[in-house]
Amino acid sequence: MKKLFVTLFATVAVAVAAIAQPSVGAGFLMPMNQGLSDNQLSGFYAGLNYNVRLAGPVGIAPGVYFNYATKSENSVDFKSMGVAVPVMLNVGLKLGDSFVIRPYAGPTVSYGFKEEASIGSISGNMYDVDEYKHLNVMVGGGLAFEFDNMVRFEVGYDYGLYKIYEALGSTLTRNQLHAGVAFIF
Repeated sequence: MKKLFVTLFATVAVAVAAIAQPSVGAGFLMPMNQGLSDNQLSGFYAGLNYNVRLAGPVGIAPGVYFNYATKSENSVDFKSMGVAVPVMLNVGLKLGDSFVIRPYAGPTVSYGFKEEASIGSISGNMYDVDEYKHLNVMVGGGLAFEFDNMVRFEVGYDYGLYKIYEALGSTLTRNQLHAGVAFIF
């Protein structure tokens, strides 16, 4: 039974690898808080995704990305770190032999593990407050441009569906804009 399971798993893995495109990418990230404190941070993301063709030009691309953003304002420093897991449905529209436009859309689940505000030597992690949530679910989309099946440039926007903070009649949601480059294998 164990041999059958291992053989079946290996067969599925090889079949998926034959129709999948892994990529590694990084880029600019601009999280935008709305509600309790309207502000924009700026930073970067880096990670990987795995685009699996489903049928014809349609694919699904799960990924995992590390996010880091910061902002300094009125002697207050803000830092935000977390991980995002997007699962994007996409369509590859070929324009010539070496150029593909790939619109994409889908959900992203993000988990923040540090949301810090510091004034001088005093700092605190917002996640230490019970009402501040680590989890955010966003829905978004964007457009990617692929060249020679080697490099991808993309820009996208994610709209936060969850209230990451809610107390005393105040709420905070987070959206994000991102743009970057990925290398396709």
